[in-house]
Amino acid sequence: MSCFCSGTRRKDVGLESSLRSNSKTKSKRSSATSYSFRELAAASRGFNKENLIGEGGFGKVYKGRLSTGQLVAIKQLRLDGETHQGNREFVTEVLMLSLLHHSNLVKLHGYCTHGDQRLLVYEYMPMGSLEQHISEKKALSWRTRLMIGLGAARGLQYLHCVANPPVIYRDLKSANILLDSNLHPKLSDFGLAKLGPVGDNTHVSTRVMGTYGYCAPEYAMSGKLTLKSDIYCFGVVLLELITGRKAMDVTRKQREQSLVAWDVGLESSLRSNSKTKSKRSSATSYSFRELAAASRGFNKENLIGEGGFGKVYKGRLSTGQLVAIKQLRLDGETHQGNREFVTEVLMLSLLHHSNLVKLHGYCTHGDQRLLVYEYMPMGSLEQHISEKKALSWRTRLMIGLGAARGLQYLHCVANPPVIYRDLKSANILLDSNLHPKLSDFGLAKLGPVGDNTHVSTRVMGTYGYCAPEYAMSGKLTLKSDIYCFGVVLLELITGRKAMDVTRKQREQSLVAWARPYLSDRRKVNQIVDPLLEGNYPLRCLQNAVAITAMCLQEQPNLRPSISDIVVALEYLASESVSEVTRHRSRSPPRQSLSISDTQTDPH
Repeated sequence: MSCFCSGTRRKDVGLESSLRSNSKTKSKRSSATSYSFRELAAASRGFNKENLIGEGGFGKVYKGRLSTGQLVAIKQLRLDGETHQGNREFVTEVLMLSLLHHSNLVKLHGYCTHGDQRLLVYEYMPMGSLEQHISEKKALSWRTRLMIGLGAARGLQYLHCVANPPVIYRDLKSANILLDSNLHPKLSDFGLAKLGPVGDNTHVSTRVMGTYGYCAPEYAMSGKLTLKSDIYCFGVVLLELITGRKAMDVTRKQREQSLVAWDVGLESSLRSNSKTKSKRSSATSYSFRELAAASRGFNKENLIGEGGFGKVYKGRLSTGQLVAIKQLRLDGETHQGNREFVTEVLMLSLLHHSNLVKLHGYCTHGDQRLLVYEYMPMGSLEQHISEKKALSWRTRLMIGLGAARGLQYLHCVANPPVIYRDLKSANILLDSNLHPKLSDFGLAKLGPVGDNTHVSTRVMGTYGYCAPEYAMSGKLTLKSDIYCFGVVLLELITGRKAMDVTRKQREQSLVAWARPYLSDRRKVNQIVDPLLEGNYPLRCLQNAVAITAMCLQEQPNLRPSISDIVVALEYLASESVSEVTRHRSRSPPRQSLSISDTQTDPH
């Protein structure tokens, strides 16, 4: 794109000719209509001042009504005779928005070339720009701000990750985030956009383009342009949403005119008071010194967990509160640990449920990334299964039900829904009452809704739990979590781990070993955990196995929704109280950990 835009005028003329040749119908190569100047003049009442809704260095924007009755926004570009800048932006915009389609990108209806006139016709966004809301101090709720930020991020994600080659937006700012009647945000103005480069490769531009207050420092100072340049701009937009201030405001005191510079100073002052809760977050920012002291210098005796993600230490804060401190292992090449850290902080700062582990806070110190959680004294479900700790049948049902309720919150209450992506027994933690809580949201993804699909080029998760369609093709939906939940139910029923390489080859995969028994109600007692010693209602066991089998269907659309699973498990849990009968009584029962039948179930 850089070659195209900086090339000869002849290329622009050739493109205009091909666009012009299909003036009143949709181009087969383009979804944008070519309008006549007369049509657009009529739509805007002769570009009447009363129809003017925006103006800037690029030109003017008018509200218009086409002959069809459709409301549109008509941008009349200002052309620079020496640099041809307006014409370049026109060509870039038509190309980009004819090829790129996403619900968070503004739709280009068409264009017009007439003499030295260059006009673009967009969908009309009645609520104006985010900049207008910030400048005019229009009240936006916290949730609305989050959803605007999320929508803008999704639009940028499409440009960076779905468009091929990726697109560097280069002009992400609140003025270019337009809002429809529902305050749904859409990115607009792609005149400065550039194609590629891929990954961390760099464009070097001899002419820095963008808006003061938003430009990434490396781009403003050296012309080096990457996808990460857009991320800096997005950070400024988030800061505007949080603070309600403009990126640049010359009406303020000198030291407060640049929003970013002002915020850096504010961040330092907040950090100096790290023992108090940040006013902008439900998670506390701890100093590294505090967490080192809490864990006795990350002492081995305090180590309570370790894996590919890093290490977890038991700690006691200066307040006396017991916590679990996760020290993430960072990958210098993929930045995976850092991504998981950011995802975890965002997710658990926004999601709150009695079956999700609580995030108390976090710490960033040099290359250290630490997360501070509530301490769960009974460890993980995986530990109970691996160490053959006896759990009563009712306790197993209640653990399964609690985990299902946590997943139901992620799928059905969180908006947009959250795909957990790493549901496994190791991530189901138990408090002192054996109440289960889902933990570790570093791999979680937002949406998509319903049966729509994420397609990932890198499958993340744990072997033995991954849904087959996700493991084989990277297709990820809410139903992928249901498969994982089925594996967890199978672990609860059988007392076996999802993968156990110490067993015979044909028994190492729990699902593969158990599948033949799942379809025959007469055989289900052959896979039940021997530690239960028959202490379960047979009908309840059979129904639990039936639910498990449904969750483990090969076809995602055949798996039940998490809400249906919760209803079924609630019924089984109530049934297990009223039907306390033993299926088999060859030996006296052994003592097992149990949730009291009279205990109120927290939900």
